[in-house]
Amino acid sequence: MGYEAKTQPTTEDAHAFIGRIENESKREDSATLLRLMQTASGSAPVMWGEAIVGFGRARIDYADGSQGESLLIGFAPRQREFALYLDCGLEDAAAALRGKGKFKEGKGCLYLKRLADVQLPALEKALDAAVRSQAERRLPD
Repeated sequence: MGYEAKTQPTTEDAHAFIGRIENESKREDSATLLRLMQTASGSAPVMWGEAIVGFGRARIDYADGSQGESLLIGFAPRQREFALYLDCGLEDAAAALRGKGKFKEGKGCLYLKRLADVQLPALEKALDAAVRSQAERRLPD
């Protein structure tokens, strides 16, 4: 029996979601992340669950041999920080950002307090690296 991920794509508009962010700085950073990730992935933004803006789709291979689907890359504008969901592309993305700003690594995620903490050209390279490293897992939009 296959596993279905808890977080699924929704029909909510990602731009409207970002427009409702109360903190102006977080809203502006979210709009910038949306543009950067859309450019890196070549995919339109799609809401996944209530608070994740995702781009593209990727196959997930589970230990039991079943497969599922997730976002290729994405982000969530959390209260204290941004979570950048890069999954299998995390290692390449983190390598592109090392020495170029302040961030933390988690399981499948990079955490940034604000975009001003990293060099944007390095972040663009990191996102490109994350997308490239997942090419074999990518599904059609």
